[in-house]
Formats: sequence, structure tokens, C-alpha cells
Amino acid sequence: MSDQQDDIKKKGSAEEIDIYVGERLKEIRKMQKVTQETLAGQIGISFQQVQKYENGKNRISVGRLYDISKLLKTPLPAFFDGFDGSVANAGLSDNAQTGLSGHPSDASNHSQEYVPKKEIDELVRVYYSLEDPELRKSFLNLGKNMAKNIKEQDS
Repeated sequence: MSDQQDDIKKKGSAEEIDIYVGERLKEIRKMQKVTQETLAGQIGISFQQVQKYENGKNRISVGRLYDISKLLKTPLPAFFDGFDGSVANAGLSDNAQTGLSGHPSDASNHSQEYVPKKEIDELVRVYYSLEDPELRKSFLNLGKNMAKNIKEQDS
């Protein structure tokens, strides 16, 4: 075993699954537009601790992950979705890390349900398979209009 692997295996240190779960936490939190500060306050820890979880610096205990899953209204398996034993092969979607506001005012909006990464990837593949830019724009607008209509029906 290499020195680097020995360091990873130290008691309390994060392993690949811990790093992956932290990345999934970040992705799910951002999808729901919840800030690190808001999440931390709701579970009684510092936002720096949330950062450490998300960056894989610290492990998330099962109890803490359970509390987080309840607060984010996300099933526990969602935090492991797509893990195949290698963080390098996990392939979190690029759009999960950009374009999300994370404003505290949005934290109360938990209407978004968890969507498996496989479905998101498939939707993105379909979008990019459309070669005509106008057709892609129409496809996007269709999705936006459907979401808007559903949101209005829920109100």
C-alpha cells in the first residue's frame, strides 16, 4: 500500500465513498438552492463543517447524513447514486456545480424532487443530440413551460 493510500485509510479520514457522498451533498444542496450556511444552521453545525463534508475533508456520519436527507427531503440512496467504487468515474454532472444561486431566500423552496443522475444525463444527451439550434431552443422552452405549468397547478 502506498503512503498516500495509508494516509487515506487513517482513522476518521475520508475514503472514496466519503468524497463521493460529499460531492453528491453539494450537488443536491445546490439543486435545491440551499446555502451551506442555511443547511449548517438547520443541522446545528458550522458552514465550514458543511464545506469539509462537501470537499471530502471530513466524513459524514450516518446519523448526520440521515438528518441532512430529511432536511433536504432527499432519500438516502440519492447520496450514493452513481457511485461505482471510483470517484474519478463518478462523473457528477457539470451543470450541478454552476448556475445555481444558493441564496438564503430560496432555501424554503424544497419543491424540487430528487432526480437520478442517469435521467439528467439522458436529458442532456437528448438536448445535445439535436443539431438544429432552433430545435434545441424549442426543446428547452418546452421543458420550461411544462415546469411552469406544473408549478402553477401546485400553487
